[in-house]
Amino acid sequence: MSADKESPTTRTAFDWPLETGATAAVVVEIERLRRVRRTRRRRVAGLAAVSILAVTGAWFGLELGQPKSEPILSALSSRRVLADGSVAELKPDTEIAVVYTDSTRAVSLLRGVAHFKVVKHANRPFVVTVGGIQVRAVGTAFEVDLGQTSIAVQVDEGRVAVEEAGAGEHAVRTYVSAGNRVVVERPHPPATVALATASALPAAGPVAQPGQSIPRLDLAATPLAEVVVIFNRYSGKRLVLADPALGAVQLSGVLRADNLDALLKLLTAHYGITPEIHGNEIVLGRGP
Repeated sequence: MSADKESPTTRTAFDWPLETGATAAVVVEIERLRRVRRTRRRRVAGLAAVSILAVTGAWFGLELGQPKSEPILSALSSRRVLADGSVAELKPDTEIAVVYTDSTRAVSLLRGVAHFKVVKHANRPFVVTVGGIQVRAVGTAFEVDLGQTSIAVQVDEGRVAVEEAGAGEHAVRTYVSAGNRVVVERPHPPATVALATASALPAAGPVAQPGQSIPRLDLAATPLAEVVVIFNRYSGKRLVLADPALGAVQLSGVLRADNLDALLKLLTAHYGITPEIHGNEIVLGRGP
């Protein structure tokens, strides 16, 4: 075979557009097919997204339309913010169940000791049910201690009504205002609660009773106003904010609830808040 003789070449599908001058038309057709394919993919993805949103919306509608129970068990001292912004401080081995509806914020204290800082809502009372009684509040701060033989309710702010659970409009109520506590004996076996045996006592000094453990506070951006309430229960002194705006200052650290010296040092060294001691009262204000 001579060297100058052309060797046969293999034809491909791309040769005919070049020979016929139809290259531009082929490119246009390819781009059209690509656009059709992209449009189909978008439609499928859109339908899938709509389906997901519909299912999610139905699920959320079910969740929002029906009361939902939120069981909370605390092995150690812990702070929980509830759905309405109210704060529950749970001591070790405390269990509560929370059910919110449009008309009521219901909490059941199943065991242990819980302190509640309640967000005010005039048309949606905050009701804690414990051992056959109810503690009803609107906007206040109080502690409920479910003991073996009695139930103690300590009020820090506002006023609560203590009444027999399930008695409705005919319930006999004991009203407890800030700085007071009421102790109700638990009947054995549980039946009706004799609220006549309850006695309101002024809160003098620490709320902690002999042998009662003092909680350790793990503060993580916790408002000073909440810390003041807790220390007023355990430290034996009364903390007062010179300016209510200081209550929004957020503290972080680990303290025992009765270690007032550590708290004051923390406030002075890291937050520029200094104490002025007036007998049993300590006023917290901005330093010079």
